[in-house]
Amino acid sequence: MPITDRVTLFGYSALEVERYVENLNNEFEIKKKELEEKIEELKKEIEELKEKIEHQKDNKKIVVKKRIISAQPTESQEQKTIMQALYDAHIRATEKVTKIQKNITMTLEKRKSLILLREKKANEMKNDLQNLINYVDSVAKDY
Repeated sequence: MPITDRVTLFGYSALEVERYVENLNNEFEIKKKELEEKIEELKKEIEELKEKIEHQKDNKKIVVKKRIISAQPTESQEQKTIMQALYDAHIRATEKVTKIQKNITMTLEKRKSLILLREKKANEMKNDLQNLINYVDSVAKDY
């Protein structure tokens, strides 16, 4: 008796069960392929966005440099090289100054917090000393 003619234990035809399982497998494969394609598209979009962001960052630097360098179109190549070197030095110096300013700000904030802690400790010691003086005075008055 072929498998297509048999009836299973629970009353279902084996042929119908096979078709149903094949349909489920086909649906699964189709969904799997769709999801894989979507994942690939998302990966491509992410890569494009990364490239776009990098290009924008690079483009900002290039645009600024071009604007400064090409301000005078009659310059010689040597003058352009000098201008480029000056601009690069200016950018490096600006970055160093910004970094130093941040360090100074952080140092000042740390010092302010230390000063506040010292003032607080000094006030506590002053209060303790005043309490001790008051206690000694009260003991001296009792005798």
